[in-house]
Amino acid sequence: MPGRYGDPAFGSGADIDVFHGYSVWNTPAGDAVRGELRTPSGETYPVVSSGGRLWGWFPARVEGEPQAELIGYAADGTEVGRAPV
Repeated sequence: MPGRYGDPAFGSGADIDVFHGYSVWNTPAGDAVRGELRTPSGETYPVVSSGGRLWGWFPARVEGEPQAELIGYAADGTEVGRAPV
């Protein structure tokens, strides 16, 4: 479902590549203007917002480990949604 402004929905269709032991990803921002990524172990990684997408990186997960979670926030600080990365 598209975001409020017609952009692709938050977290839909993430692109993820593993490079030298790190997962590097990007996904549509939808209505989110900022975000944070949390790993299953509780670590938090920053997210960059640019061009209607959210971008970030984190250490690549081990096979079988739960996925990290992206949390998106609107300009007023309310949570827009959560998406597995």
